[in-house]
Amino acid sequence: MRGVARLRRAPAAAWLALVVIALAASWASSGAASRLVLALRILDDLRRPGAHSWLERTTPPPRKQAIRLEGGPGRFAADLYRPARGGSAVPLVLVPGAVELGKDDPRVAPFAGLLARSGFTVIVPDLPSMRSLRVEPDNLRELVAVHKLVCARRSLAPRGRAGLFGVSYAGGIALLVALDPARAAAVPYVATVGTFADLDTAVRFLATGRVFERSASRLVPVDPYGQLVFVRTYEEFLVNERDREGLETIIARRTADPAAGIADVLSRLSPDGRLVIDLFESHEEARVPELMARLPDALRRRIAALSPARHPFSSLRARLYLAHARDDGIFPASESERLAVLAAPHVPVHRITLVALHHAEPEPWHRDLRGFLTRDFPEAARLAGWWAAFLTERDR
Repeated sequence: MRGVARLRRAPAAAWLALVVIALAASWASSGAASRLVLALRILDDLRRPGAHSWLERTTPPPRKQAIRLEGGPGRFAADLYRPARGGSAVPLVLVPGAVELGKDDPRVAPFAGLLARSGFTVIVPDLPSMRSLRVEPDNLRELVAVHKLVCARRSLAPRGRAGLFGVSYAGGIALLVALDPARAAAVPYVATVGTFADLDTAVRFLATGRVFERSASRLVPVDPYGQLVFVRTYEEFLVNERDREGLETIIARRTADPAAGIADVLSRLSPDGRLVIDLFESHEEARVPELMARLPDALRRRIAALSPARHPFSSLRARLYLAHARDDGIFPASESERLAVLAAPHVPVHRITLVALHHAEPEPWHRDLRGFLTRDFPEAARLAGWWAAFLTERDR
């Protein structure tokens, strides 16, 4: 009887093995396996950049070319990164954010190259307003113009569509392009790293360092760079030339040394000139609502217009890929969570929050085994899943 039972079990085991093999073959043939391996290579390059990274050792360098995007919407210089072989039918427009060097910032080319090695055709435009380090309507106008010009050039976008990848502040602007009913159908996806949902919330965070998570709150060290960008934005709304000059002096000092003394400059500013400095320097949370209420009405309207959370998400067609540092010092991680909640009823959303990330800069791998196993490995597994999902956009 035992022999009969074994004979009966054997076909069932064989069928189970065949089903497992068939499922594995189907998974591999679908491209999911190759995307996961590539995601792991990307991960290694982000955490261990350079010639020793797995990605660089296994993929040929991309081709880089300076191009011009010209037409009715305007004229823009740009860098084009193509994979050594092939390229995506839907290109990716990469916007590095509010940085003075724009597309020529030394951090941009390695990341654009990483995306191109991964199979994306990548365009990095030069947006003059982003280099001015101000929050202004031209940020959106210029990106809309670039997106139109890229989509209109069939050698770049044969399907007339282009995805967007916005880093930091540029992520929110990229979302605004995707939320525009006139552009929504031409934006199949948007990826962001460390972006915002509402600039009003972001300014309050820069003033207090307080992050609200569910029913609790905690303090996060604020990155003074975010404060300096808002100070420069505020300058535009001052009528007193001495106030503007004083704020520029403060920006120059604090850019060189975040702890530099500014009492001598503050003593020469009018109450309006001091307002934005008091907002960030008083360290009195109770004063923040009153100081925010005193911001110029025109500035408050600008903040609302450039905040994705203040716009309807019903027109959104872009799939979202949101990544954020847990202790981001410019835009709190709760901003990506808010975007995910707003977008989820309309489009697929992939969101990840990471400890081993400083705003948009990944940490190197831990050298000690314990650090690797307890933090690096669990985060790497989740981030590999995020990248594997994002890589599907290359093949659509």
